Amino acid sequence: MISTFTNQTEDIQQLLEVSMIQWEPHQIQAWMMHQCDPHHLYGYWQNDHLISLIQTIPTKIQLGDHRVSALGICLACTHPNHRQHGHFKALLKVILEQSHYNHVLTYCVTDFPQLFENYRFQPVTYGKVAWIEPHKKGNATHVSTTFHDSYDIYTAFMDHFEGTPILNHEQYLAYLRYQMATKKQVLTTNKGIAIVSDHSIDTIWYIDSTAIDDFLAYLKETNLRIHTSASEHLEKYYILHHPRKTKTLMVRLNDPKLYARASHAPLKSIQTIYQQLRHPIWTR
Repeated sequence: MISTFTNQTEDIQQLLEVSMIQWEPHQIQAWMMHQCDPHHLYGYWQNDHLISLIQTIPTKIQLGDHRVSALGICLACTHPNHRQHGHFKALLKVILEQSHYNHVLTYCVTDFPQLFENYRFQPVTYGKVAWIEPHKKGNATHVSTTFHDSYDIYTAFMDHFEGTPILNHEQYLAYLRYQMATKKQVLTTNKGIAIVSDHSIDTIWYIDSTAIDDFLAYLKETNLRIHTSASEHLEKYYILHHPRKTKTLMVRLNDPKLYARASHAPLKSIQTIYQQLRHPIWTR
């Protein structure tokens, strides 16, 4: 049985514990506290046991002069004893049917784009990761480790990009709290935000590159990875070693007619929509 709503958080946590073996217990607790949203969770039940789930997140995506409704797939897992039985496909089919009527686009950020290509998802951009050679001109004293609302910096950064999911205020703050609960640092200046784990800047939003200098000065690491978007060209300002692709942003146009009504534009394919964007795409 497929359910589009469950408030049985104990079942969700038990499934995560056996299926997300790469997560530490504190990561599961953090996800349950700050990211689990039963109202946007689809579960596959068998004999009263939750054996597979997909969680979604409703957002907006800027396309030209319009923000259109989008549904993101942000977590998927299946019990190890029930894999390769089509449960993920069954859940995904239900999600796409629901999204078809309620959202212009469906998207996911994944290391396994081939899983979604058969469902009309198209790759539109990807992230990249490289080892960054730190500058010595930043000012570590500009960096704060105190949590505060930095949504204005995030939105100012995202204004430079198109075709990218945009978190609302509540989603943004929940995401930062989740990262902190997983024992990552959230660093801020008046020009940027960085989410940092061991030897890595995992996410960075900035309105001036001096924020990156300040973060590098604060971290004082000689071997530091930095994750950015393919559309960002930090190699113009920093020496980057061994860059490689990571996490592909896959987007699906659910209904061209719905897109036409939302954007007041002719029917288009997802490739055409993204080729005609005026600003670059960002993904983390």
